[in-house]
Amino acid sequence: MAVKHKYTHAVHALAFVIMGLSGMALMIKGKNLFEVLFGGKKNAELVHKITAWVYLFTNTYLSLKILPDVGIRGNLTPKALFQRLFYWFVFLSLTIMVPTGLILIFRSNFSPKLTLFTMSVHKTFALVLITVTLVHALIRFNKPRILFEKYVELCKKCLEKPCISVCPTEAIKPKDDGSVEFNDIRCIACNKCVEVCPYKVVYYSERGVPLYVKPA
Repeated sequence: MAVKHKYTHAVHALAFVIMGLSGMALMIKGKNLFEVLFGGKKNAELVHKITAWVYLFTNTYLSLKILPDVGIRGNLTPKALFQRLFYWFVFLSLTIMVPTGLILIFRSNFSPKLTLFTMSVHKTFALVLITVTLVHALIRFNKPRILFEKYVELCKKCLEKPCISVCPTEAIKPKDDGSVEFNDIRCIACNKCVEVCPYKVVYYSERGVPLYVKPA
């Protein structure tokens, strides 16, 4: 992922956290810890609206950049399936939470029944999204990395390219110059490409520590 995507991802994640906390202040009736944190429900509502718009724009940007790389093909192992479903689910949240959020912002223009139903949908979807995002964040935080992109220039351009044939998620594809390109978003760190690389130029990493030493 490019540096600009990382910055956008960081802003997106921060907006999501603040939006979730301010949303909890609005969801829970009576004075609560979240309401105290934002200095009252009015402030919490203002913060919620601002961060919701930040979340909207960053989510749109990341969806356009990441979803084409995620795809829907490849061997759907449990890790790969959850990873892909998560990205598509976050994108889906845009199509549900934005219109329901807009109805709630301009609720004075709609009937009480529609507002009540919309609020129920918005809250339910928000809680599901928070839960799924926390699970995904935990998995991604503990996910080992394949240090492929960093050393891809060392690729020997072998004819067999076993790394491509063993990849269960199609994260590795051939390039016109005979080398390969690597998609970290699709990668589930199964370690198969590391095991089959005849020249050991693919590295498996546990928090940045390579399993293989760079060959002389």
